[in-house]
Amino acid sequence: MLFLRRLLTRIRRADAESRGERLRYIATLSDSKVDVALRSVASSHPSYTLQGSDNVIAFTTRRYSASPLVIRGAGAGAAVTAAGVFADILRVAAETGVQNNGKRL
Repeated sequence: MLFLRRLLTRIRRADAESRGERLRYIATLSDSKVDVALRSVASSHPSYTLQGSDNVIAFTTRRYSASPLVIRGAGAGAAVTAAGVFADILRVAAETGVQNNGKRL
């Protein structure tokens, strides 16, 4: 299954590049619904030039409909992100009463 998924991603990447586009993971929040997908984006898209752990957020609202408000900057990187995720897991475990060797976290 992993082989097929990687193959499909390579095919999608080649297809995007043939049109001058790039693949990016894009998250969209609209009407309290979240969608995350690997999408092909044109060179005019805010995420087109992202590299490494860079992040970009584009706000499209009634006020910023013609030209979204874009915030761009360096991401935390793998180590800091992993530490943050681990801290979140520990917090949730403590808040829900998870125990380790009979002791509450």
